Amino acid sequence: MRRCFALSLALATSVESFLPAPGVNSFVSRSGSYGTGLNNERSGLPAARQRAADIAMSADGGKVLVTGFLNSKQRTDQFVFDILQAQGRWEKIVAFSDSVSFAKKRLVSRKSRYSGLLDVLEFEEGDKYDAATMEEKLKGISAWLCFDCEGDKIKESVEFAKKAGVKSMVISSTVSAADASSAGVEDALKDSGLEYTFIRVGEVVEGKEGGSVMVGNVTDELPMEQVVRDDIVRLSAEAFMMENATNTAFAFGKGDDIALAYLKELRQNGTDRRTEMSTLISGGFLEYQAIKEAEEAEKNKPPPSKEELEAQEKAFQEEREAEYAAIREQNAIKRQEDDIKLVEKEAKEFLEKEWNAQFWSRTTSLTEEEYFEDDDNWDRAMKHGYDVVNTARGFPPKYKKELEGEEEAEDDDDDEDDEDDEPKEADTTTSSENDAVSVTKPTKTGSKADVEVSKEITAESKDEESDGPAESPKAKLD
Repeated sequence: MRRCFALSLALATSVESFLPAPGVNSFVSRSGSYGTGLNNERSGLPAARQRAADIAMSADGGKVLVTGFLNSKQRTDQFVFDILQAQGRWEKIVAFSDSVSFAKKRLVSRKSRYSGLLDVLEFEEGDKYDAATMEEKLKGISAWLCFDCEGDKIKESVEFAKKAGVKSMVISSTVSAADASSAGVEDALKDSGLEYTFIRVGEVVEGKEGGSVMVGNVTDELPMEQVVRDDIVRLSAEAFMMENATNTAFAFGKGDDIALAYLKELRQNGTDRRTEMSTLISGGFLEYQAIKEAEEAEKNKPPPSKEELEAQEKAFQEEREAEYAAIREQNAIKRQEDDIKLVEKEAKEFLEKEWNAQFWSRTTSLTEEEYFEDDDNWDRAMKHGYDVVNTARGFPPKYKKELEGEEEAEDDDDDEDDEDDEPKEADTTTSSENDAVSVTKPTKTGSKADVEVSKEITAESKDEESDGPAESPKAKLD
């Protein structure tokens, strides 16, 4: 007896542990299992329904009218309403069909009740192509999802929306590319002043979303003029939420293997369905397709011929030589600038010493600045500077005798004593066999002398210079 009582108590305790806690609403599913939903303390609604109610209260999209659904016994068509309700944009979603009673049988369910869809759902019935009916039903409507609109009724439907003051309209229609072009649908939408999205599709076939899809120009034939119902339903509903779908018209259908590979990459990176559709509209697939086609063309390209290879090698060598020539030129300019700076430095030091000696021996009345400004003094100092630089590089000085007051040997024009000849005034270069610097008679510019320096770079030093800047004269002096 005691054992039976203990067993009963244990069972009661274990069952109690699985029961919902106070404040939790429980229900039994069709399979007989328990489910729970947190109650809202104020309204007593399950949490999902309360969230939907809160969204509806803060929605700024107004009312959206949905047509083209709830006309088949083979499907409930709740998918499109679930997408719109999940957007959290709409104050009310109006399900317009031929029969309200039939529509309610399709949409009123435990799923729609607990998701909160029924809190924002309204039902209307009538003929969507009747002017008087639509004038009444479109009152207070801010957006219209006109799904599976007949091709010859598109302009008429646009006119209904325009007169009723509808702000935005998404239209999907099964028309051919030729009919879409000749009917002038896009022009009618542009002239309406509505925010519009027009989606041309081919044959709509039953199926779930997630396969290969692609977007093309509205007047272009797609590779496969078919589209899966859930894919076009998704795109039509999400078009209200995609900025790049506003005021556009395009074709939408099944994609090929390249499109599938592109979508797989997006999905593997965690891209949601709305972003996926938006990327397609923006032309992301077309860029991907162009890249893949270029890769395939390069892969199938025949190997180059011997002549082509030789031409490529020649072009490469010419380009490389041009680069080396530019480097050599830059190095020559740099070395020339270094030479000028170095020679001027030596000239200044020479004049400073000379002026100091004369100043302290009271043999000059000039100030240091006046002494530097004197053309003869500066000319003599610059020649001295060139001799110092050339001597440091291992070349004989050219102006030593002149500076010492000795006359230069006269040129006998036999070219055997050119080394001792006075350089001509216009000649600013040295022999191509050395790197010595040469100087013309300096000319004054303001308080400084303009010194022209030029160097002939030997053929032996070209390769060395092409690897980088040449060693500066100062470095050699040091």
